[in-house]
Amino acid sequence: MKKKLIFSAAALLAASMLFGFDSAETADSLLQKMNEASKNANGVSMHMDMNIDAGLSISSADSETPSTIGLGLTSGSDIVAKMDPFGMTMDGDINLNMLGQGETIKMQMYMVSDEEGKMDMYLYQENSTSEESGWTHQQQNLGINIKELQEASASIDYSEWGINWVLDPAPADVNGTECYYLSTVIDAETLKTIMSKTEELAGESITGDENVDMVLSMLDGLKLKIEYYIDTTTYLPAKLHMDLNDTDLSALDQYAAMALGEMGEGSEIHIILNDFSVDADTNYGDVADITVPQEALDTDVTDLSEAIPEIAG
Repeated sequence: MKKKLIFSAAALLAASMLFGFDSAETADSLLQKMNEASKNANGVSMHMDMNIDAGLSISSADSETPSTIGLGLTSGSDIVAKMDPFGMTMDGDINLNMLGQGETIKMQMYMVSDEEGKMDMYLYQENSTSEESGWTHQQQNLGINIKELQEASASIDYSEWGINWVLDPAPADVNGTECYYLSTVIDAETLKTIMSKTEELAGESITGDENVDMVLSMLDGLKLKIEYYIDTTTYLPAKLHMDLNDTDLSALDQYAAMALGEMGEGSEIHIILNDFSVDADTNYGDVADITVPQEALDTDVTDLSEAIPEIAG
């Protein structure tokens, strides 16, 4: 998969995410005001929580009771981003539980870039099980100007990307702040349109690649719900919610069965998804400069171009 295309899409998404009740507002007019306000914000701080409650249900012809393998993951992180010059820091942890075994990974991340598009990422991880810890330093020259991407994200015509936003006629409350409630659902067809538009921006193509086609077929039942709560005074996002809880997993069930091989006649496997959600509270305004710890700066560089393979296309 082309590196520039992947990082363009990721940075564009990150830029767009990090950005009195008027009943005459429309979804389009509100999006325009939100994008303009986000573009002019110099920094943003965010607290983000992720929850995954999933598993596999495996049944066989000779057993009346299916076997269940559970997977639980919770994550909480505090993120600060400064737009010009671009820098971002994250401090959080991931708690993983599978087969009755728990594991906690503490993480710190610093990301900085220059005008030519060179991106440096410093990542610290501390594992509760192995007790291993340390910094890694990854570097990639993307040739992408983050400020220009931020400007581009503020002028997106969402309808051209297949994204249809719905504005609720009634105001919502977020911790005492009156907000507009804006929502949309991304499905597989929308995802294909987004990929096509991203290709146009990056000037590279990945559609038609067999690996990409396989991933898209696995996501045939995708239903990604996105909800924005937008401050009626500042037009800046105050809260974001995303979840995959209405996704049809039947296509993934088929791939899971193939991955596990033949289990015998009458055997079945089903993916269980009780919850897969992300919630974020955001605050916009001036933030402190992003300062990378000296211990991280002293870490040898791992070139991402060696870690991310090219896929012809």
